[in-house]
Amino acid sequence: MKVVIDTNVLISALINPTSVPAKVIGLIEAKTIQPIMSPATQEELCRVLGYKKIQKTLALMPAQAQEVAEQLMLHCQLIHPNIAVMVTAEDDSDNRYIEVALAAQAPYVITGDQHLLKLEHYNGIEIVTPAQFLWQMDQIAAESI
Repeated sequence: MKVVIDTNVLISALINPTSVPAKVIGLIEAKTIQPIMSPATQEELCRVLGYKKIQKTLALMPAQAQEVAEQLMLHCQLIHPNIAVMVTAEDDSDNRYIEVALAAQAPYVITGDQHLLKLEHYNGIEIVTPAQFLWQMDQIAAESI
């Protein structure tokens, strides 16, 4: 299943390897989900991993932060959206996640961002927290038994 994962979820998973966001990353490693990124969302991930506060929290040197970004991106399918949306004006970069999901026909955007979460749905895309996503995955698994 294709999904779009916001940078804040990826960073949270790195900060706390036993967290709910980390369990989402576990689904990537198990190949249960296929994360989708665009050049813009990749750039945001690299930019955030470059923040001194994040590097200090993760105990990373700048070169190590770049390596972490590259490792995360190895698991992602790269999409070049030809769609531009403006669904949230509060933070224009949030719109890039919707664009990727639309272009990839991904049914989920997984985020902790309140600007996106308040939308709940957009053109058939469910915008959910990591906990909501894991709950839905459990429901799907239970139905297939």
